[in-house]
Amino acid sequence: MTDIIGRLKAQYGSNGPAVAEQLNSIGTELQGRGETRNALKLHQEALTILEWNKCNALLYDFVDKSKGFANDMALTLRKIGNLLREMNDFVGAAEVYKECLDTFLEGLIKGGGALKRKLLEAEYKKDSQHYEAILEQVDRKAIGRILCLNPDFRATVREISQLFREMQCVKFVGQTAASSRRRRRMSQHSTMEK
Repeated sequence: MTDIIGRLKAQYGSNGPAVAEQLNSIGTELQGRGETRNALKLHQEALTILEWNKCNALLYDFVDKSKGFANDMALTLRKIGNLLREMNDFVGAAEVYKECLDTFLEGLIKGGGALKRKLLEAEYKKDSQHYEAILEQVDRKAIGRILCLNPDFRATVREISQLFREMQCVKFVGQTAASSRRRRRMSQHSTMEK
């Protein structure tokens, strides 16, 4: 895996966006072949490169380029979330999907990066009043329309819904198994008492 990454970086530059694009393509191909761990590594490396490019674009005040990298990051995060979901790491997938949605906000909405930072800061400080005040200042309907018109955002929301269904299924199976074990123990206990 490191050989592939090394060759791509030598060909396109260590942090070139083309490296991230190639890594994501190879990662998707590996996922299709069932090599989820290797695919995950490639997508995570692509994410690191895209994040570097986004920050670099912001540093030099290339806002449009930064938004493009944020969109590419969101798509990569979605791939990582899907892989984690496939590997039954539901908590990890949920965390990545949340970051994905935040990154879509940053990439698709004018001023989305600043809004994201304010919300994350309020969330970090556990200041629900400030969080609510920020949301009151935002035209949520307009943002919702913009986000919902994006097919990649809609696909991500569908995948998050699938994650919730899978989590409910696991919870139900776990509860059913625990209930069955309890009934068996009670049955065994009552048999022993007789």
